[in-house]
Amino acid sequence: MKWKNSVLQWVWWMGAVVVALGTWYAGGGSMSAAAGTAPRPVCNAGANNNRAAITFDTSWGSDKTKEILEILDIYDAKATFFVTGFWAQANPELVRQIVQCGHEVGNHSTSHQDMTGMTQEEMISEIERTSTMLEGIAGVHPTLFRPPFGSYNTRMLTTAQALGYDVVQWDIDTRDYDDLTVEEIMRRVTPHARDGSIVLFQNNSRNVTGALVQTLEHFNSMDLRAVTVGELIGPGEYTVDMNGNLVRMGQ
Repeated sequence: MKWKNSVLQWVWWMGAVVVALGTWYAGGGSMSAAAGTAPRPVCNAGANNNRAAITFDTSWGSDKTKEILEILDIYDAKATFFVTGFWAQANPELVRQIVQCGHEVGNHSTSHQDMTGMTQEEMISEIERTSTMLEGIAGVHPTLFRPPFGSYNTRMLTTAQALGYDVVQWDIDTRDYDDLTVEEIMRRVTPHARDGSIVLFQNNSRNVTGALVQTLEHFNSMDLRAVTVGELIGPGEYTVDMNGNLVRMGQ
């Protein structure tokens, strides 16, 4: 298709510009990298006025999503839901409810497959099909992308960023998908929560709601406010260090 060929040519050209000039623009902020260095995803948003983000990979099941939204509302907290295309297609009302409640919707691919083995054209399709679907359902076009399984390589990162997305991982993995108890999950959260943290939950894990309450209570005890990842990143130019920490330019 002509439009796909044009996009691929543009992605290749942008990649060449990045290597030569070391500058990358993505999503709400812009990422600037030293010439010749590989791009990196954001794992922690750095000093952020006592703010942190809770995120939900939203792919499997929907039984607990309404309760998650209710808990977030009780604590006056905002979150980011990284949604797959097949989940959005199966749960359009929940997607709309997430947005109507003031939360952020990110892109988590269409089919939740490891993208590192895909061609560039397949990567573009995986990302753009989901964004088009989310825009049609809820009227929002995501600016954040999280790769399935957290699996990425340089080609995937540069492709997503050239399409206009900040690529986001996490610095706290609750591993709630392993059916951990609330206490076990909190042992992974409590010692590591800090300004700029990005916490990973699954939207339908066995103990996600109990652990969410405890995480928000812990945030309150630390005077941390739960905001969306987009708000954490904010506008302006940044780099990402070797540990995944966002560093704002000029600071």
